[in-house]
Amino acid sequence: ADAIERGVDVKIIRHCKYAHHSGDDTLIPDDATRSAEEAIAKVAFHSLESAQKWQDDTFIERSHSSDLMHNKFIVLTMNGHPFEVWTGSVNFTDSGIYGQSNVGHVVRD
Repeated sequence: ADAIERGVDVKIIRHCKYAHHSGDDTLIPDDATRSAEEAIAKVAFHSLESAQKWQDDTFIERSHSSDLMHNKFIVLTMNGHPFEVWTGSVNFTDSGIYGQSNVGHVVRD
């Protein structure tokens, strides 16, 4: 939230998997998608413009046939050029950060 409010162009590729509800076109999110949607909705902003940017311009939804999305990374850019990368196996959920044994690496240029 702080980065977006400072004008940082944040893009997050996230797990997004739904099943069709039987009998209609309603989509039902799987547990990981639902958990991510709940976490995204809880982020607080000081301005409506920043909240709108968070909801509409930040996320790239990745749907796939596999049940496991394991390629997590963040690329930090400055003036359009990447200069720092975070990558690892950590799931961006409370249990992924505080309850599971995962690794994260920062690469700086």
